[in-house]
Amino acid sequence: MIEPNHANDSVQAELNQIAAEWIDNHELPEKVTNSDIVERSKELHDQYEPHIQTYTNNTSLSQAEAEIRALRKLIGEDRTGLSWEAITLLLSRDETPFKDAAESVDEYTTTAVGEFHSQVESKVEQAKQLVIEESLPGAEDRLKSPAITVLDWEAKRRLRASANSSEQTEAAVVSRLVDETETKRSFREFCEQYLDERGRDNITQLAVDERSLREGLLIKVHAAPSETVPEVVDETDIITIADREYDFKVVEDPYGPSWFKTISIYDGTDFQPEEARFDVAIRTARRAVLELQEQDGQTA
Repeated sequence: MIEPNHANDSVQAELNQIAAEWIDNHELPEKVTNSDIVERSKELHDQYEPHIQTYTNNTSLSQAEAEIRALRKLIGEDRTGLSWEAITLLLSRDETPFKDAAESVDEYTTTAVGEFHSQVESKVEQAKQLVIEESLPGAEDRLKSPAITVLDWEAKRRLRASANSSEQTEAAVVSRLVDETETKRSFREFCEQYLDERGRDNITQLAVDERSLREGLLIKVHAAPSETVPEVVDETDIITIADREYDFKVVEDPYGPSWFKTISIYDGTDFQPEEARFDVAIRTARRAVLELQEQDGQTA
């Protein structure tokens, strides 16, 4: 029978502690039985089953892929997720309720389990990228296929009246007026304000998709569901990184964190000093943009 060290430990935290001792020689700690592990495994399966069914019913993920993603992504009430060692321990039990995932790994090691999970995450990210491309096409593509806008007579008159002497087209007037009214924020300022308004305790991870640094910025927030959107999202029109301006989109996902092609700006599961990690992450994003500028023949 398991004797928990902390009354408020989640099942995830408890299993992480046990698995850390088990992983070296595959022997359970004293006073921990196989039945204890199976019992905790079934408890987790009951918690995760709705999410697993959502994955299999609404996506192309198989049962095994859905199980391994749930095991790694979902967190307990104390915001603790399962370690690779704990997932390996659960899958190694003959009576594990996560049978499909267990049968899909070559061996019960953290390396094999991690490789299977990486394959699943790659599949998920490819699907997400397809959605992103359809919902937020690149600026270059938008310029190649401009939208036609019809203005009534009064709107055209007001635009012409607002024109400067150097502005020869209505498009030039519109561009200047938009520039004058849009709100620009640095990436650092936006992230700090978002974290303040949303509440750091409610956020598991705030990150930026590396691939979006070329076009429209995709900011991913893994957090508990919320009915309200931080005001900074609605009050910001443009985000700047290294003097480069971005349209942006914020996507919230309760299942995280995610590390695939991602620059993590805030990690609520990392207990090292936040300020230092935040500064490093912001600098990492800036360097990535500068490298892209160099590749594109631009100057910083």
